[in-house]
Amino acid sequence: MGNAVSIRAWGRVLLVTGRMSLLPTVWSNCLAGWWLGGGGSAGNLALLWLGTTCLYLGGAFLNDACDAQHDVMFRRARPIPAGEIEQRTVWLISLALLAAGVFVLAMFGQTTTVLAFWLVGLIVAFNASHKVFTGWPVLVAIGR
Repeated sequence: MGNAVSIRAWGRVLLVTGRMSLLPTVWSNCLAGWWLGGGGSAGNLALLWLGTTCLYLGGAFLNDACDAQHDVMFRRARPIPAGEIEQRTVWLISLALLAAGVFVLAMFGQTTTVLAFWLVGLIVAFNASHKVFTGWPVLVAIGR
């Protein structure tokens, strides 16, 4: 019974930290872009979804890692300040997801690889600055 509880708790932490409820927005944006770009194979759409899902989740985890000190003061129920996951673990998951996203998107060629790295740069810039930079919505808009 203890393992089931810890697996459930770990799953909840991953869902909350990854802000998974927002993934349909990422997927619908990809679907629209894929369709407007002429469509193509369903396999390519699936790879696009996988790569962008990794980038989105990597950014969400990075957000919690970057905001840990702020969350200790103002959002104590977030997983890191609540002691449900270590900040180092969140950093590692974030970096792994961002790298996986670039790797998957690189399968589309050089231009997509460059754009994926550019998007990772925007993700990092947003997460590093959104608490002090009032123009952060511009970074989000560029990323979309």
